[in-house]
Amino acid sequence: MHRRSAGQTILIALVCGWLTLLLVLPLGGIVRQVLHHGLPACFRSLAEPAALHAFSLTVWLTIGAVVINTVMGTIIAIVLVRQQFHGKLLLQGVIDLPFAVSPVVAGFMFVVLFGPRGWIGSLFASHDIRLIYAFPGMLIATLFVTFPFVIREVVPVLEEFGRDQEEAAAVLGASP
Repeated sequence: MHRRSAGQTILIALVCGWLTLLLVLPLGGIVRQVLHHGLPACFRSLAEPAALHAFSLTVWLTIGAVVINTVMGTIIAIVLVRQQFHGKLLLQGVIDLPFAVSPVVAGFMFVVLFGPRGWIGSLFASHDIRLIYAFPGMLIATLFVTFPFVIREVVPVLEEFGRDQEEAAAVLGASP
């Protein structure tokens, strides 16, 4: 059996302590509060209209984000892999923006852009359409966070896939 050095043991203890501080204690506090009045009360609260609305909203946001990310993310990934054009690096930078921007800054940006007095939101507000603090704003925020992950997962697959299959299909008479 392999013996650990004192440094390795200390490092493992520090990592376990850090994970306990960041994950186990907060989750334990949440579970304690949820079960404070018992399990039946927990299930009753999950059946309240506000909770059911939150679940429904989550399902619809997920469906919307998956559909939009699948279609648009795949199209943009194909363009990034197959095409050479001016501004390609700029597009890649914009796609990676959510990785670099703080969630607080992103939220402020959404309010400034899509709020009722924002640059884009004021145009919609004049037609009595709410973007932020409503489903469309939540969907935009969800897409802002998830979109780069889709593209960054599809691009390597397309690069690995190569053009051999496309060229073979073209030789056999397939249209572009």
